[in-house]
Amino acid sequence: EEGAGALRGTVLSFPITPFAERLGRGVEYHSSHPYSPGDRLKDMDWKHTARLRELIVKKFLDMPGQVALVVVNLATEDAEEADRMVYSLATSVLALAVNSIPMALAAYNQREVVEATPLIAPNAMMRKVLQLIEEAVCLEPVVRFLQPPDMRRLRRTQKGLEDVGSEPAQRLAAILGMEREAVQRATAQHPAALALRQTTSFVAPPAVIIAISCYNHDAEALTTTLSGLEDRGYRVLPGYVKGAQRGLRNL
Repeated sequence: EEGAGALRGTVLSFPITPFAERLGRGVEYHSSHPYSPGDRLKDMDWKHTARLRELIVKKFLDMPGQVALVVVNLATEDAEEADRMVYSLATSVLALAVNSIPMALAAYNQREVVEATPLIAPNAMMRKVLQLIEEAVCLEPVVRFLQPPDMRRLRRTQKGLEDVGSEPAQRLAAILGMEREAVQRATAQHPAALALRQTTSFVAPPAVIIAISCYNHDAEALTTTLSGLEDRGYRVLPGYVKGAQRGLRNL
């Protein structure tokens, strides 16, 4: 493992903030990302399309409630991912600051919670993020063989089986219940869960949570915790650093 302090001199050459797949069509420009089916052609970002030689569209900020919580995983697998993570973090916070949206910050790595703040004024948050970039670290590549558990799907399936009423269905529902509890216990003390728990104690729903992560060491903890926060009324915009899941192997 090595520190990423050298990122201070890195050229941030990836003009895409990929977390915003679920952002609505607002009135303020937020970021640009590769075109995907369903994107509106009128939102095409022709400047980046010409420069990158691939179709790029603009995303616009729509932040009901005007309060945001930015959660970021500072651990990446290489300098390229670190570059993208830093860019995503900086542009996300800048977009919120431009719109004068108060923010809280939850930052962590593979070992500990690095930062967990209450709501901070936009200008102060920009300064904090610039300092936080120094805390980025690189990990050994993580190879994953299974997708993180879908807690909502587990819960829906469990409830459906419980409603059936037959003895086999009840037994299977009990097994799924034990699986859910095991996942929750296993992830409760992960730095991602701890950082979000600390920060959400300062920021009540319906705040928007913007998650920026490579989904490496934190995949299960982050997806499980975010699912629970959605149930509590937070609006979650899950994201990732482009190229982060290249090691995933689905069975």
